[in-house]
Amino acid sequence: MANIRKSFNFRNGVQVDNDNFVVNPNGLVGIGTTIPSEIFDVRGTASVTGLVTATDVVYNVHWRLNAEDDANQDAEGNNITACTYGTQSVDTSDLGTFTAFADLEAADVQGWVEAAMGADEVTALKAGLDAKIAEIITPTSVTKTIG
Repeated sequence: MANIRKSFNFRNGVQVDNDNFVVNPNGLVGIGTTIPSEIFDVRGTASVTGLVTATDVVYNVHWRLNAEDDANQDAEGNNITACTYGTQSVDTSDLGTFTAFADLEAADVQGWVEAAMGADEVTALKAGLDAKIAEIITPTSVTKTIG
């Protein structure tokens, strides 16, 4: 059989010359578009019943929270800093507000993490960093060298 590439469209199960469904010569599938730009390109509202598997979806965010005290410096003249880090799962139950990974902004992701953690946890983390900086500035314990 010859390797022939064709572009074709269907409407109500009948091949037609325009719009609703297209598989172009490059194998890109379009629904609601005659010029798909991805392997599967759907333009319009979609409804899915059953399991949907997606890639390039952020399920977990590895985060780091930094704090800096510019009023106090260490022996080298650097501002006193502290940080904490962790991993937070984010809610993926509503992909209707899906943002492509390449389009994510730091503020969006920070909002997701803070919403998932809750205001009390975020406040506690920030207070913990303030306490770490205070401990660096005014240590409550002293380390002695032995030997």
